Amino acid sequence: MLNNLTVKKNIRTFSVCPENPSGKKGEGGKATLDMTDAYRMNGATSVKREFEFYDNSCLKISDKIKCIVPSEIYWFMHTKADIEITENGKSATLTLNGKQMKATLTGDGEFSVMKAESLKGRYEYDDSYSDIQKLTVHLEGAKTA
Repeated sequence: MLNNLTVKKNIRTFSVCPENPSGKKGEGGKATLDMTDAYRMNGATSVKREFEFYDNSCLKISDKIKCIVPSEIYWFMHTKADIEITENGKSATLTLNGKQMKATLTGDGEFSVMKAESLKGRYEYDDSYSDIQKLTVHLEGAKTA
């Protein structure tokens, strides 16, 4: 699975993201990536992604975003799994090869499913990858997420 975050424009950006690990071994742990430099030219003043392991089987990924002006924000997770979204749009179950993973959205927006295409509609993958889709969250006019 591939996780992707887009702020305002679909521009590929690269930067060094400092890692700030914390937590104790055996009790879970946390790490925060400051990705602000990768999104600054798109109007973001702060973009941080936190990874938290707990209960020996759960991973929580949290994105905290602040923008200068109301912006269009996308969050994507590319996957070959089948995706089933709950009626309220806040949970999704991904199933692949008989194994399941649950994704829960605790912030604004709702989950949806999109084809694995760029935002401009051009196909991103070779024909052999046509079975990939995106679990998506899309916010419009957001200064924070």
